[in-house]
Amino acid sequence: MPSFNDILGYEKQVAKLKSICDYLKNTQRYEDFGAHIPQGVLISGEGGVGKTLFAEVLAQESQRNIYVPQGKGKRAISKALKKAVKDVPSVFLLDDLDFYPDEMYDLLVDLFTDIYGDDVFVIATATNVENLPESLLQNIVFEERLVLDVPNFADSKLIFNKYFSDKKVAEDFNLEDFCYIAQNCSVSTVDDIYNDASIYAVRDRAEKVTMDHLFKAAMAFENHTVSCEFNESIAFHESGHAIVDLLLDGIAAYIVLNDDDSGFYVKKTRGIKSYKDRQRDYIQSFAGNACEEFFMGESAIGGYIDLGRVSQNIERDNKYLACQGFEYYDSTELNSPAFNDALAKKVQTDMQSYYDSARKMVEDNKPLVLALVEALRKRNYLLHSEIHKIYDEYLKSKK
Repeated sequence: MPSFNDILGYEKQVAKLKSICDYLKNTQRYEDFGAHIPQGVLISGEGGVGKTLFAEVLAQESQRNIYVPQGKGKRAISKALKKAVKDVPSVFLLDDLDFYPDEMYDLLVDLFTDIYGDDVFVIATATNVENLPESLLQNIVFEERLVLDVPNFADSKLIFNKYFSDKKVAEDFNLEDFCYIAQNCSVSTVDDIYNDASIYAVRDRAEKVTMDHLFKAAMAFENHTVSCEFNESIAFHESGHAIVDLLLDGIAAYIVLNDDDSGFYVKKTRGIKSYKDRQRDYIQSFAGNACEEFFMGESAIGGYIDLGRVSQNIERDNKYLACQGFEYYDSTELNSPAFNDALAKKVQTDMQSYYDSARKMVEDNKPLVLALVEALRKRNYLLHSEIHKIYDEYLKSKK
């Protein structure tokens, strides 16, 4: 069984796990203070985030007798639980609770009700909590909940560094670049990506898996294929998004040109904490169109998808959040012809303002755009470290 040392990252979740573990090891002390001791915990999260690891660590670190059903049937569950009741203090471990047969849930409710008050602590994991019946979720056994999300960027560096420590990767492997490629990915997803990258490496008769293999495998996982041919319009479009985001203090993850005459710029995920943050994102969203029109004279149809999405968000902001002034938010006139006319004009004004801001940034930083486009011309994608190297060199050249 694993220990706390086997969990990388997840600081808050580990802290909660340790607090649960403490009252499992020191139950009497808590009871002497009159504290209520929970009798179980449900650990949930998407596949591959480490639910089973957390459950096994808690079971092991609790220093209690551990019982796990050898199957998902009535007999196996009842047998293991009876042993747990006889051998208290104990832990009863149910992995993948949402994959149990439906007819077992009523039995589990009855069994958990029967053991209430016994020194048996139930640890269960589930991926799709919504598939569990309310009668089970509301049971007193599951009054403690622990939710695991995909690792944040800092945690992913710790986790993926350990993951790749015994993998056959080439010298060009860059952990930070990969973390940006795989941001918001679970370990199981990364495992799938590495498996496909390994297949690519074997087909190429390569000695080891390269960053090129990993990137193309990651794109394929999302049903994208890196283009074999250079598309200048798309290169300018995505470079526009990138340079404006960088100039607005964003962090680039990667740029890619796809084989279906599309492309995309991906940035590091960051939260929206203020309306100023939203404005920054709007300007960056208009930058693809602005850049493509400045260099190519026109914008491809993909650019209008950006405009459509942004216009809806700007309308929502003005209509519901009154971000631009309360003169546009009069509840007595909401959805009236006068209100809708004022709203449409305000949205149009805002869109033009954001576009103009993006266009000026593109025009003022033309050499940076051209440097990114020329780099894309060589390979049709750029990783985080490559984009920021070009950006840093550009900033140095301006001093």
